[in-house]
Order: sequence, then structure tokens, then C-alpha cells
Amino acid sequence: MNAPPVHTTHSDSLVAVRNAMKLGMSLLGTWAVALGIKLVLPRYLGPTDFGVVNFAENFAAAWFVLTGFGIDTYVRKEIPVRLEHANEFFGSVYLLRLVASAALLAVIAGVLIATGRDGVVLRTVLCFALGQVFFTSNNTYAAILHASGHVNGVAILNVVAKLVWGAGIVLGFLFGRHLEVVGIAFAAAEGVKAGALAYLTRRHVALPLVWNPLALKTVMKASLPFFLVALSGTLSNRIDVTIIEFLANKTEVGWYGAATNVAGLALLLTPLIGWVLLPLSSRAASRGEEELLIVTRRSIELILSIAFPVSLMLMLGADVVVALLFGDAYLPAIPALRTLSGMFVLTYLAMVATTTLVRLERSWYVTVVTLGGVVLQIALNIVLIPIVGPKIGDGGAGLASALSVITSEVVITVALLAALGNKAFDKRSISRLARTALVVGAVIAIDRALVPEVLALGWDVRLAGALRVAIDAMSYAVLVVLTGALDLGELIGFIRQAIAQKRGT
Repeated sequence: MNAPPVHTTHSDSLVAVRNAMKLGMSLLGTWAVALGIKLVLPRYLGPTDFGVVNFAENFAAAWFVLTGFGIDTYVRKEIPVRLEHANEFFGSVYLLRLVASAALLAVIAGVLIATGRDGVVLRTVLCFALGQVFFTSNNTYAAILHASGHVNGVAILNVVAKLVWGAGIVLGFLFGRHLEVVGIAFAAAEGVKAGALAYLTRRHVALPLVWNPLALKTVMKASLPFFLVALSGTLSNRIDVTIIEFLANKTEVGWYGAATNVAGLALLLTPLIGWVLLPLSSRAASRGEEELLIVTRRSIELILSIAFPVSLMLMLGADVVVALLFGDAYLPAIPALRTLSGMFVLTYLAMVATTTLVRLERSWYVTVVTLGGVVLQIALNIVLIPIVGPKIGDGGAGLASALSVITSEVVITVALLAALGNKAFDKRSISRLARTALVVGAVIAIDRALVPEVLALGWDVRLAGALRVAIDAMSYAVLVVLTGALDLGELIGFIRQAIAQKRGT
């Protein structure tokens, strides 16, 4: 009889790296399509019409976070170590979501009509809302597959869904410039993905559609802190657009939407943290707190080694990126993009800290902190937009919202890291973070020194800006290796080991 497999933090980490690479490749595929649409759409529609689409997408998503119930985080926390548990509650959650979704569709329509939104806005929002019905269930299906380690199908479907979405938008606009097309394409893509994910999930887990009120009550109670955290996160990402639309105008929403579309590049790793890190930390925590803390520290190092350069290049190259991607009509988006680009290092730190605190049974602390951050962000938006908007002029409302976002993110991140204390960092990670900070400061100084030198070449402003950013990127790459802020050999070696173990398996 074969001996049972021995699981260690290192072997689990290798599995997590392989899954991260698979899902990461699918993310690159989805971003290739999504960026092709999200970066072309603003230029094609113009700031005002794009503002309508951006408002519709964010308004619908902000409402439908209510149907998430925090189940996805609960799944990633519990299912990796007891897969059959999903059968006890999935059917009840699914049926409850159907009822809640029908009610939300009616509420959304009522709110838009009562506030005097026109027919185009109403129809576009409702199309996105229908897509959110599928999107919410898709997240739970995917969470179960991630937790069970079956990620191949999810990786493929991520790309397929984005292709359907992109093709739907293109075909729709060929038959007329109707803004509703973007929402219809989103709903169609998520519907296709829902059918495929339901089939894939049931190949590994039965998931009967059975009403089990006792199991539902137990899971909903356990998921409540996760739900409040998810609610906070979604409102933090979505509510600013709604406030800008109500306090300013659709054009400001369009400029701010262009900035957030580009800034979203820095959040490319966000899904991987939830998909991979939480199941990995669950297995590590089952072997003891010290194993969990090792995963936390190394995860912070790896994630920040990628987040720092992306955020830095977005900040330094905001003027170049906005001009090249969207044209002069979107130049008012530059201040918001510069401000938002600095937020994502904080976001990644907060996400890793949240994952660890959840495993340390500090979920309610995370909930209180994140809810407080959202309240602060909403309050700052309401106060700053009427003040900064008129003072700055075009793009002022977006800048005010970006300032509100980054302020609340600083408060949240500091509070979460304070709860972990010295558990989040050791001498090695502190040393590397300090070296990275020095490199960031050096590159900023190089960039400022390059501005007059590059302009003196007499080139086109955009070409000169692109040259400046390219030199910044090369400077960062060289300095981060020379200073030891990034151990390139260690990173490559770990990835090779993960691939080698996969081949051996």
C-alpha cells in the first residue's frame, strides 16, 4: 500500500506557483482582449459617451456585490481541506442568489427612473446588471475549482469569455453606435462562461441544487465578515464613479474612467492573490502559524517586486500613456492616473495582510478596518469633489476622487499591517523593501533630471516622453538587481523547480 503524500509548505508553494503561472497566462490573455477594448473604447466613444458606459458598469457592479454573500472567500478558506463540504451549501446559495438578483434588478431600475436617468443609461445599466447575475455565480464556481486545484479549465474560460465580450462589442458597433451593446456583450460572455464553469465544477464536485436552510445559515454566518470585506472592496473600487456622475458630470466620469482603465494594469496580480494565495495559506496554516507566516513574508516580497515597478512606471509615464492611448481629449485624466498609480503597492500589501489575518481568525478586525476605509473614502469624495473640481477645472473631480481613494488605502494598509506587527516582515524582507525604496527614489530623481535633457533633443513631445520612460524602466531593472532588492537567481530557480516538479509528476 502506497504511503500517503506528505505535504509541506515548499511543495504546496510549488503547486501554487504552477497554478499561478497557468492563471497568470490566462490573465494575460484576458487582459490582451480587455485592454484592446477598454483602451480603444474611450477614444472611439469620446469622454461623454464613455462616461455613460463607465457609470453603467460600475453602478451595476456596486449593487450586485450584495449577492456575493462573502461565499467565495469562505470557499477558498475551507474547501481546500474539505472539498465535499461544498455540496452541503452550494444549492442553497445558488437559489438564494436567483431571488436576490431578481429583486436587485427591480431596485436598480427604480432608482434610475426616480433620479431621472434617460433611457440609454437605464438600458445600459440593466444589461450590465444581467451580466452581473452570471458573473457572481461564475466567481463561486471558479473559487471551488481554484480551491480543489483544478485550474486548467478556468484559465481557458477566462480567455474565451473575454473573446466573446470583445467580439460582441465589435459586432454590435458594426450595426450601430448603441452604448447598450457593451453591456449586452458583457452579459453574453458571462452567460457562456457560466454554462461551461457549471459543467467543469460538477465533474469534480456534485453540487446538487438542494435547499438546505441549516447549512445555508451556518455558511452565511461564517461568511459575514468576508461579505463585509468584499462589500467594502467593491464599493471602494466602484462608488467613486457613481459619486462623480451625481456631483459632476458624465464627461468627468469618462476622464476618470480612462485613468482607472490604465491604472488597472497595476492590479493584474489581484485575482492571483485570491485564487492562489488563500488556498496556499490555508494548507500552510493547517501545519502551524510559523508556516503561514513564511508564506506571508515570501508572498509580500514576490508581489511587491512586481507591483513597485509597474506602479512607478505608470506614475512617471502617465502623461505619455494618456496621450498615446486616448489622445488629447483625455489629457485631463493625467493627474488622476498619477495619483492612482501610487495606490497599488498599498493595495497588494493590504490583500496579503488580509489573507493572513483571515487565517489567524482576525476576520472581524479586517472587516471593521475595511468598512472604516470605505466610509472615509465616500466622505472624502463628497467633500473634495465640489471643492477640487471647480478649482482645478477639467479633470478636477477625478483628481479629487483619486486623492480620496489613496488616502483611505493608506489608512487601511497601515491598520492591517499594524495588526500583524513583526509577523509580516523579517530581516530579509525589510532589507529588500528598504533597497527597493531607495531604487524607486533614485529612478524618480533620474526621471526628473532627464526631462530637460530629452526635451532639448527637439523631438515630438510624445516620442521624447516615451524615451524618458524607457530609460526609467531600464534604470530600475539594473538598480534593483545591483542593489539586491530582487534576487533574480532565486526567483528563476524557484520557477524552474516548480516546472520540474510538474514534469516529474
